[in-house]
Amino acid sequence: MCKNILWKRVSTLVVFLLLIFAVFSFTACNVEAEKPTSSVNNTDVSQSDGKEGEDDVSGTPRLAQFTYELEMPDFTPNVPLYELKNDLSNVDFGGFSYLFSTTAGRENIRDLLYTNHYLIDAQRYVAPTVYSIYEDNSEMGYPSFITTDSVLHTYHMFFEALLENVESEFLIEKARIMTEGMLDLSLAQYEELKGSEFEAAAIKNSAFFGVASALLGNQKDVERLPEEAKTIAVRELEYINAEQGILPSPLLSLNNVEPQEEDYSQYRPRSHYTKSKELKQYFKAMMWYGRISFLKVSDDDMRSVILMTIAENNERVNSYWNDIYSVTEFFVGTSDDVAMDESTQVLVTVFGDSFGLNSLQNKEQVAEALVQLKATRAPKINSMIVTTDTTQPGHEEERDKKVDAIRFMGQRYNLDAEIFQNLIYSKVLENDQGAFRKLPKVLDVPAVFGSKLAKEELQLEGDFNYIDYEKNFTRMSDNVKKLPEETWVSNLYFGWLSQLKTGLSEVGEGYPAFMIHPAWNKKKLNTFLGSYTELKHDTVLYAKQAYACKETAIMEPADMAKGYVEPEPELYAKCAALLRATSTGLDSMNVLSEESKSGLSRFEKLCTKLMTISVKELEGTALDEGDYQFIDEYGGALDGLYNVYILKEDDFGEYEAAVVTDIATDPNDGGRILHIANAGFDPIYVIVPIEGQLVLAKGAVYRNYEFVTGLKRMTDEEWREIVNSGDGLEKYPPHRWIDDVMVK
Repeated sequence: MCKNILWKRVSTLVVFLLLIFAVFSFTACNVEAEKPTSSVNNTDVSQSDGKEGEDDVSGTPRLAQFTYELEMPDFTPNVPLYELKNDLSNVDFGGFSYLFSTTAGRENIRDLLYTNHYLIDAQRYVAPTVYSIYEDNSEMGYPSFITTDSVLHTYHMFFEALLENVESEFLIEKARIMTEGMLDLSLAQYEELKGSEFEAAAIKNSAFFGVASALLGNQKDVERLPEEAKTIAVRELEYINAEQGILPSPLLSLNNVEPQEEDYSQYRPRSHYTKSKELKQYFKAMMWYGRISFLKVSDDDMRSVILMTIAENNERVNSYWNDIYSVTEFFVGTSDDVAMDESTQVLVTVFGDSFGLNSLQNKEQVAEALVQLKATRAPKINSMIVTTDTTQPGHEEERDKKVDAIRFMGQRYNLDAEIFQNLIYSKVLENDQGAFRKLPKVLDVPAVFGSKLAKEELQLEGDFNYIDYEKNFTRMSDNVKKLPEETWVSNLYFGWLSQLKTGLSEVGEGYPAFMIHPAWNKKKLNTFLGSYTELKHDTVLYAKQAYACKETAIMEPADMAKGYVEPEPELYAKCAALLRATSTGLDSMNVLSEESKSGLSRFEKLCTKLMTISVKELEGTALDEGDYQFIDEYGGALDGLYNVYILKEDDFGEYEAAVVTDIATDPNDGGRILHIANAGFDPIYVIVPIEGQLVLAKGAVYRNYEFVTGLKRMTDEEWREIVNSGDGLEKYPPHRWIDDVMVK
């Protein structure tokens, strides 16, 4: 049996290489609040006028140029009109007669196909890999329907593999060196500043970097701390390692009038960060750097910022901070909070280029530095635990002060989190039942992006009944439409969102009948959510999260069957452009291996081929034998891409598509977390036009879920155990709106 499996894997790789040769010769407030918005990076969609921001830091010298060039031919869709007969007698079902069995729940399959032109079969099994469905088609002689899901999933595979490799090979060690340097410099500052007004700030910084160093594996560094800092660090590490949920933070509360809480459940490693001890350590340390805030309302906290900015500009650590920030900025974007690059600009303005500890002797300049630091831009997304009484006048100003802070290396701004932030408490108030919207819904994002179906579902579910929801929804939608094209291609995260937004677009005359049918919008929305789940999963460490306010057997291959590509040429073109930008950018930063560069190039050419075939289909141009061969052997091509360029030796042939991630937090009443997840792939059967005949073809689509848990963040391993447990998914129902196109 082992020999057969190995033979199949080797034969798959041979098919892949031959194909490549033939074809080619991308939190809810306490109920007693949220955060201000600003205009950095030209992405502030919460502003009513939609104007570009004035404090754009997206072009910092440390970031490699994001080169995005969209290459897409002009075309006019011209697919001839066709109709289905009531009994589907004009459709060639080929080998798919097994669909029409008399098994319970399958009696209405013909009706589903006639009514919607397609169906999703979720009754038989959920495939753990996307390519297995296409390989099965090729082996059995079934016509393949190549879906956008399969392309977007492959982009996710490349994105996560590249990010994990960059972190493992480059960033972890840089983070250790940077942290060691920052701790040494902070301890030296403490010794020099004892007895001054900066002593308390130096103690806080020593504890801050002592915790980070311990999280990266250097636990002995805690013993080097001053006694007060050591006490704080020990308690913080206890809370972090216990992942104890929401508790008063010893470090955040230091030097502040009110106790500050932290959500320690965020420090639970998840996504690919569970794969090794080093990745787990890196996850916790970078989460610490990204979440721990220094409040602008506190003079002592701003003194801490001055000291860490002085230390960060020391040649011993500056290049390491820049390298870490540059690479992660390329993947996920700029910090939502003011970080060391912008605090440096303030100190240069006040003290001059050669600022240092000696600059602190000038009291007037120190006072001016405090003023200017407090005047820097505010973040757009609240990831802090804040309490605000919305019944009191001026509560919005009070809330904004509580979340306006500076971070050493803050988590990154992301458009979808800002959408969530503006559609939950306290931006949105109670409904007519007196309930608050403390968690968003995943449909908020595609609805704001223009999905009529998503908006209709939110209306049916009563979300538009919350006070200010509709007003904020309309404002966010309007401003998303006004975002300039350069924003959508400013980093890989935004580029991924751009692909998804394109995939929601409705089509009209000249497209095949199945795409014009209103039911196809359900497939499009399901694709959006499946790929969006992978985006949030891959970037869970860096992308800022919104918080509400607290209140088988071997077979000989069959004859080739002619298949069909889901004709979305713009999406495939955008994916190809994003892959080129990924390769160019990472290569310019010297963090891309030749093997990865080759893999990105091959996937880019695959996407370009899909674009070309899509245009042919839409224009009514006949596909040639090579096109049909490409479609038939698509599963082998994906399998080869994964196993040659993405999966590591330990994962060879064993990856699972099931992933889970958390996207928003409600800290009230013990806490709740909104999760989204993919269980794998379901077969989709679509009636498509091929050479003047209607044919049933099979492809792969995401199976997506949305659910709420208590204050414990689920890992991929836990979710996969549920998926693989047989009946484990029964308590996780699929989205209600997809029921009438799905066999369950």
